[in-house]
This record gives sequence, C-alpha cells and structure tokens, in this order.
Amino acid sequence: ALPRWYVLDLQSLRSQPLNTQFVQNVSAVGVSPDSRSALLINSVGDVWEIAAVPISGNGVPRPLISFPMPWSVFGIDAARDGTIYFDYMVRPTSILRFDPAAKAVSETVVTAFEYMVPLGTDSFLIDRLESGKRRLNVFRVGLGSQNLLESSEESSLPAAKIGTGSVAFLLGSEGAKNIAIATLPDGRIIKRFRFDASSVYSIGAAPDGRRLYFS
Repeated sequence: ALPRWYVLDLQSLRSQPLNTQFVQNVSAVGVSPDSRSALLINSVGDVWEIAAVPISGNGVPRPLISFPMPWSVFGIDAARDGTIYFDYMVRPTSILRFDPAAKAVSETVVTAFEYMVPLGTDSFLIDRLESGKRRLNVFRVGLGSQNLLESSEESSLPAAKIGTGSVAFLLGSEGAKNIAIATLPDGRIIKRFRFDASSVYSIGAAPDGRRLYFS
C-alpha cells in the first residue's frame, strides 16, 4: 500500500486519513493558523503546490501556491497572518570531467530527477520527469538524451548496468513497480520480475552479469 497522511487526535487517540496524495520523498507538513487544515505538498504533473487539506478528512485540498517541481521541500510553516514559509530546494546535476592531474576541465549540466548511473565513456542513465511521469533516459555528452525504453510505461532509478549490453531498473508506476532488464542498444525489455518492487531503493549487479542484488 502507498503511504498516506494521517491526523491523530491527542484526546481520543484516534487517527484518520487526510484526503490528499503522498508525494514521494517529501515529509514536510505544516498547519494553518486556524488549526483546521494541514499544509501539504501535492504533485500536479511537473508542478508542485502547497495545499490546505481539511483535517476533518472531508472536502478537497485548496491550492495556496504552486511552483516548478524542485528537488524537495523540507519544511512548511504558516504565520498568524496566513503568510506561508517553505524550504524550497533545487539541486542541479552536473557531469564533471577531470584531466590526469585531477583538474576539472569541463562541466555539463544535466536535467535529472535523481542521480546518474554511468554506462560507458560519456554515457549515463538518468531519471527524468516528463509530463508528470518518470522516464529513464540515456544521456550522451555532446549529443543530449533520449528515452531508454520502447515501452510507454514509467521507468525509474535505482538501476545497475549488467555486463556491457543491458541494464536493470524499476518499471511501472507508484504502487505497481517491478524490477526489469532491458537492452541498452535498443531499449527492449527482455525480462520482468513480477514481484512488488515498490520499496526497492538500490540495485547492484555482479561483474559476471549472473546475479542482481537489491534492497
């Protein structure tokens, strides 16, 4: 089951779910000045918004402010006059190249949702958000990026290169993820492991390509 936001009444010790989504990797929560709403993050495509969510569990979230999707939001608070404060973090990703003397000689900024997985010389696997869906892209320095897969399904990190010609990664949307293997030259899915991989946070491959490790 996907995580949910709950409110706990400290007098009755009863909890109830809030009528809102849970945005992955975001744990920030605030409270409105009148104590009637929780201030939470909603994701709408490539845009995030702070919304007032009634603690009664009824009614729909009321958007207060929206902004381009950042790396994360780590804190939300509200002043008595209704002013909203939040910790908005944008973390750019770059590829740095060094010469033999360990001096940086070039920097390439990459639009990536998370970290990168090296695939070979000047080639990396990156996780991007496109129209609200996560897609793995193969990024080549000087050439740009293209989708890894032929499939229209969502794909995301973690991932690991297997041997020289394939890669293991997460395939599917939130709550329905599996570990899959695809070929690197053409993005063809050659194997899919039909168990719930929604809680998989790391994948590794043995040097001989015969075993995968995940946690």
